[in-house]
Amino acid sequence: MTEEVGMTKLRVLLGDDQIGIEGSLYHRSFLRSYGHLADFEFSYNPEDFIKRAHEKKYDALITDLNWTEEELSKKEKTGFRILEAIRDCAPIRVLHTSDDTYMKMGFEHGATHCLEKNRSARLLEEILKGGERE
Repeated sequence: MTEEVGMTKLRVLLGDDQIGIEGSLYHRSFLRSYGHLADFEFSYNPEDFIKRAHEKKYDALITDLNWTEEELSKKEKTGFRILEAIRDCAPIRVLHTSDDTYMKMGFEHGATHCLEKNRSARLLEEILKGGERE
């Protein structure tokens, strides 16, 4: 955790093939909405995300369900594969998805929380502070 003007901010790695591209519209939009909640680092490549999750200490890891940059043989539900690979890397592991039918499966694959895309910053803040499973 990093110190910032008397308050502690969590260190969070977010993996997403759109939000993870620094400077992209999705990246800038995410930071406008959620950037105040934590010190975010980003990855747009699943293998890089897994590697970084194992190499560095993060308070939370957030992965998208579907990564479009994956080769077709691996593309389907990449987030589940990532959750399995990072199961022991951080106390908070969030599956970020726009499809609520996959939330239960996210928990089965190692997520501690599931978050629907376009939910309020308040809900992500609750998750990062150790709130209830959603």
